[in-house]
Amino acid sequence: MVLEGGAAAATIAEVAVSRPVGRLLSYEVPDHLIDAAIPGTRALVPLGSSEATGLILGLRPKRSEEANKPLIELLDESPILDQSLLEMLRFTISWYRAEPSAVIRCALPAGLGIDSVRSLLKVDDRDLPFDLAHLNTRLKSGVPVAAKAFTEAEVRHLLRSGAVTEERRLKSKKEPQIEWLRALVHPDEVGARAPAQRALMNTLFAAGDWVCIAELRGVTGLRRLINQLRQRDAIERRFTSWVEPPVGLTSTIPELSGEQRRAVDAIDLGGGFAQHLLFGVTGSGKTEVYLRLIEALLQRGDQALVMVPEIALTPQMVARFSARFGDRIAVMHSALPPGRRRSAWHRARRGEAAVIIGARSAVFASLPRLGLVVVDEEHDGSYKQSDGVRYNGRDLAILRAKAADVPIVLGSATPSLESYHRACTGEHNTYLHRLESRPTGAAMPVVHMVDLRRPSGSKSKPAYPLSDPLRLAIENTLARGEQTMLLLNRRGWAPALLCLDCGLRHSCPDCSVAMVLHRRGGSICHWCGRREEPPRRCKDCGSSAMIDAGIGTQQLEAACIEAFATARVERLDSDTARSQRRLEAILQRMAEASIDILVGTQMLAKGHDLPGVTLVGVICADQGLRMPDPRAAERTFALLSQVAGRAGRAGRPGRAIFQTFDPQHPAIACAAAHDAIGFYEGELKRRRQLRLPPFQRAALIRCAHPDRHLAEEAATAFAAQRAQGVENLGPTPAVIERVRGDFRIQALALSKTARSLQAWLDKIEPIRRAWQKRGVKVVVDVDPMELL
Repeated sequence: MVLEGGAAAATIAEVAVSRPVGRLLSYEVPDHLIDAAIPGTRALVPLGSSEATGLILGLRPKRSEEANKPLIELLDESPILDQSLLEMLRFTISWYRAEPSAVIRCALPAGLGIDSVRSLLKVDDRDLPFDLAHLNTRLKSGVPVAAKAFTEAEVRHLLRSGAVTEERRLKSKKEPQIEWLRALVHPDEVGARAPAQRALMNTLFAAGDWVCIAELRGVTGLRRLINQLRQRDAIERRFTSWVEPPVGLTSTIPELSGEQRRAVDAIDLGGGFAQHLLFGVTGSGKTEVYLRLIEALLQRGDQALVMVPEIALTPQMVARFSARFGDRIAVMHSALPPGRRRSAWHRARRGEAAVIIGARSAVFASLPRLGLVVVDEEHDGSYKQSDGVRYNGRDLAILRAKAADVPIVLGSATPSLESYHRACTGEHNTYLHRLESRPTGAAMPVVHMVDLRRPSGSKSKPAYPLSDPLRLAIENTLARGEQTMLLLNRRGWAPALLCLDCGLRHSCPDCSVAMVLHRRGGSICHWCGRREEPPRRCKDCGSSAMIDAGIGTQQLEAACIEAFATARVERLDSDTARSQRRLEAILQRMAEASIDILVGTQMLAKGHDLPGVTLVGVICADQGLRMPDPRAAERTFALLSQVAGRAGRAGRPGRAIFQTFDPQHPAIACAAAHDAIGFYEGELKRRRQLRLPPFQRAALIRCAHPDRHLAEEAATAFAAQRAQGVENLGPTPAVIERVRGDFRIQALALSKTARSLQAWLDKIEPIRRAWQKRGVKVVVDVDPMELL
């Protein structure tokens, strides 16, 4: 539906209300609100027998047969969202079949949403009826009181009495303000009789400028001292919105290589919407291309949106951008405190922040002067939300750029097959820019493969997890004072406990996966979080012959500590990096060369620039290929290429060692040879033969219920729905069939066109609602990234 710029020619407002109703609701715009009812404005609307708050997403002409309730009131003087964001929100609701209220919560930070507070208001001073007289002391005429202070029965009685009415208002918080102080006089003028005041004045005067009050938290009686000094006109105070603290870096602007210069010159900032795939090897200077483009953009007075796939990458990107652009940047991601997120959102909306940096949720920032969108590591699966509103941040960024008619740059050393295919064909106005060398002159790391298979006729098996070639390479790296990264994409001590007598794995009783053994915390299910003490005996045969099966990052860390006694060994996975602060601390120690060997999961491959790393070891390169998923080879190739690219980025020769049971697999062989084009061409050929994305659009329907037969029946009902141009596969059990006690059965719909796929999704919507009423959890995942 096309959005209108105002309400002059439209009388129906399409509103996303704060309650889960499953669709946008239509309301008539009263004459007195015609000029002010603009898309992006929040409103109070009737909903059933009560009221609700919501956001106007669009306007349209009234149809002759319609009879809709009118809007009650507008709650904003002007729109809080820009036009391109509104168009993207409507697309998100429609394309991903998402609950409108959930989508709005994604778009607006906590404290600035469409959730409302229900209040009761006594309309006059007369006493309440006798049976409600005991509530008189809690209600005062003209003063709203939160409805939650009363029972539902009391609320009903109060409203029936006629002496009390109800109202709904937005549950909103003000933008947080940062307090600053500055000395106006010399500390000597305070006098020696007030030593505490004089000490504070000394601190402020020595700073010579404004001091953030957060820096003075250790001062005893701070608030009292501030009030005393203000009464004496010795200090002044001001409040500002949050500004990102400066990062202690100096910005040395490097000379662009020829490849970088050609890419910068080819991307026309004023040429309207176009997709530019910046396909550059690891360490090829993609970030410098982004910086140069944004420098030119800021001279035009426009704003840029820069997205990274993981919160872990945000500090590194913020450091580089703040060194170049100072406090003109703002950071937005889910790990920030709500107040800082609101402040960043307001700064972006007002245009004070020229560069917005964040993870996938940053795509929902309101940017009135958006001039460029950058998606770094665009291939990364972290851009896809795995629960709730299952949107893909990269795809929404492309739509956002198109709606704003501005260019978008998609950067990666291992582009997604979809982006690479579009760039090769020119589809959707997509252009390819190659960066095939590192501007520092550093060579790509040399990759050696270690075959973990036992040679024919040999009785000995290769050492594992540290083969002899890998162990020797680590020793040589340590001797040179350089750093090593070891990738094992499996956290915990061991992936499973196994009975040697009957072969039973110790599995989660609620999920169809093995319990992972941890050094501390016992056995843990990584799907539902269940924790148990590791069993000493097999629950099936009673045998005590229980052994650890396989290794995880904890066991690999212990093996490295034992094998390299003088080395400083640390681990980076979701267990050691539970908070942003702990993650940053590990990366900082690595950057400062306080760590010799860093063991970790795929978090190691997430674009970190660590100049001291010259050796990368992959403990089991083919581990990801064992997953029965169409994207397994693509993900494995990207992971291996990315992690190998961490080595040798500062001019020193880099080396990578892949240990594998399948050295001939194209994903492994091409990653070892740095042959991205060879892998892409072969994988595209395979995908075309199997009729899989990017040659088809897909939608996964997953049905979950404690009764397996009911889940199967529901999935079968979806798979049976036919539509022209749509092929249905299934129903089949999910790869992880049981999670949290629910059996999961799924069907997959494939279509050559987005239109026919969406027509099929329209057709199954009534079936979806019917099965949900029967208690079956139905998930619709459009453009799924995995089938687990």
